[in-house]
Amino acid sequence: MLRPSLYNCREIMIRLNFHVFERPDEGLKPLGFLRTLLIVISTHLGVRSRKNRVDDFNRANGLHIFVAGVIYFACIIFGLIMLVRYLAG
Repeated sequence: MLRPSLYNCREIMIRLNFHVFERPDEGLKPLGFLRTLLIVISTHLGVRSRKNRVDDFNRANGLHIFVAGVIYFACIIFGLIMLVRYLAG
């Protein structure tokens, strides 16, 4: 059985239009956590253009995106629970 190499996996991800998180170029300033959180929220709401989204995610730290997504998901779930409690109570 052949095991795919890391290079082949990366090529497949690029061909499937997945964005591989890499360090930004020297000329680009990396994004902070709060900016990344705003990007995740605006992307979920659908108000970011594709060009801006690709540019922002190329500059963002992958760990920040993951943590921001988890925080955003937790806030959505908490908000839904509070809404149901309010409506049911």
